[in-house]
Amino acid sequence: MEYISTHRITRGVTEVQAPSLCSLLIVQPDPVKEAHAPKAATGAKSRITTNGWSDRQGFVLVPESEPDTLDRDRSIDPKARDAYLRAVEREWVRTYLLAAEHPEARLRFRLTPEALQVIARHYAVVERIKRQPGTRAEAWGKVIGRAVRIARCFAQLDVAHLDPAVEHPITAAHMQSGWHIAEWMLRSFDAATGAPETVTEDSLITAAADYIRHRIPMIGATVQRPAVRSSKRHGTYIPAAIDVLAGRGEVEVRGQEIIRIHLG
Repeated sequence: MEYISTHRITRGVTEVQAPSLCSLLIVQPDPVKEAHAPKAATGAKSRITTNGWSDRQGFVLVPESEPDTLDRDRSIDPKARDAYLRAVEREWVRTYLLAAEHPEARLRFRLTPEALQVIARHYAVVERIKRQPGTRAEAWGKVIGRAVRIARCFAQLDVAHLDPAVEHPITAAHMQSGWHIAEWMLRSFDAATGAPETVTEDSLITAAADYIRHRIPMIGATVQRPAVRSSKRHGTYIPAAIDVLAGRGEVEVRGQEIIRIHLG
């Protein structure tokens, strides 16, 4: 964020070179649901859902949880807990020391071409969701950016030596992990607040597989991969759909040719 300087008559001057704020807010689910519910009298959306504030937060709401018992085992795996604490301490310390030793330096991370392909696939899902009636389009429009920021955290965990002079990679695996978390956050929130059910990547791959089946409906029928890949509606998911159909033994791929070998 930008440099901040405040001047107070009785408290003097406060300067912050690189301000940032990470917050964790835990609220009981019902007040959050009530805040997002439409107004009872008019049916209009609540202010918290129309002013963009909530769309910029990483809310997680779990609709239901398993029944609790007094003697329930609430212990956390010591190995998992210790590994988490070590990672948090390690990243905080070395990031702080780097900033102290090189105040003007900035760590640089860049998405690899493979990570960009992961983004492209999920971006297509997001655009479909945003066009669905009743969805929180603005919130879904910010999910890719949130996933990238989470992926950048995973990427730093894999860097042995933080060097401002080096451009560190955010790989496809980092990006996919970031997407899993960001998507889960939004879908859990939507489920808890009664938002319309939205499309998923799996459903779009299934639709693409059905499209290929339609193009080659009989055993022995063939179609060229570019012919189905050029579909405006299904093209993004054709490669994954081909893998699914080949794995089920429905098609065989020879170069650019897709051959129907079994009616699933």
